[in-house]
Amino acid sequence: MSDHGFRVYKAIRYIDQNLFAQIDLDSIASAGAFSPFHFHRVFTSLMGMTVSEYVRKRRLSEAARRLIDTDQDILDLALECQYESQEAFTRAFKKAYDFTPGHLRKMRKSIEVHRPLTLDDINALTKGDAVKPEIIEQKEKRLVGIAKAYSDYDFQAAHDQWDQFVARWNDLKPVNEDVVYGIGLSSHPQVTKSAKDRYVYLACVEVAQEFVLPDGMTEVALPAGKYAKFTHKGHLADYGDTARKIWNVWMPESGLKMRDGLSIEAYGPKFDRESANSEFDILIPLQN
Repeated sequence: MSDHGFRVYKAIRYIDQNLFAQIDLDSIASAGAFSPFHFHRVFTSLMGMTVSEYVRKRRLSEAARRLIDTDQDILDLALECQYESQEAFTRAFKKAYDFTPGHLRKMRKSIEVHRPLTLDDINALTKGDAVKPEIIEQKEKRLVGIAKAYSDYDFQAAHDQWDQFVARWNDLKPVNEDVVYGIGLSSHPQVTKSAKDRYVYLACVEVAQEFVLPDGMTEVALPAGKYAKFTHKGHLADYGDTARKIWNVWMPESGLKMRDGLSIEAYGPKFDRESANSEFDILIPLQN
């Protein structure tokens, strides 16, 4: 197993060893010697879900096992799983397994759950053919658009942002109207307001340096330097496979170091959210 795969395994083992404790992304990432921002990308591309989603599913899986194998009080189990009430726990459990905790306890019947991952599981997930990028030199770009802070690294939550961005299009003077950018940041001084703001997303476009920033918009400088440019070809729903090959195959095999805290996606004329022939670029800033 590669060092990269073993570090991912150590982080996932940390989750299982502290499943019912108050764990957060910082402590999980630290267990695998990742930064939180980098670990989110690695984990999400590998597992197809965010770290918080994985923790919730593992807790519910362990809760299901205890409901079958022990007589632990359901309220105590709900609180141990970090739910504020038995009602909230019951709703989450029913959504996951189609029946309530009380029903499962009466049945005492095994069900399919999210089991702990083994070293072999991680090794299989981090193997495969790497995608090959184009290494480019990028000039600094001034990007302006609609920014929002999120408490979780949930890229799907940004859909409404794009609607807001499109609604403000006439307030912008793009250098190139054919390309828009989705920028992920670990923080932004004008947007990050509290410790709960773990991630900032910016739907934006390049503008000239002299462009006056419109009210309600945010800007960020895309730094000059060396970038690895990948192109995802195919339906947006298949992006997970491309991301896995980038973050869990190419990145550790390349030996290159990324500049942390920044992710870039560029959507040009070939991008179509509904088409299997869609294309868009993923730019990874590299350390010089």
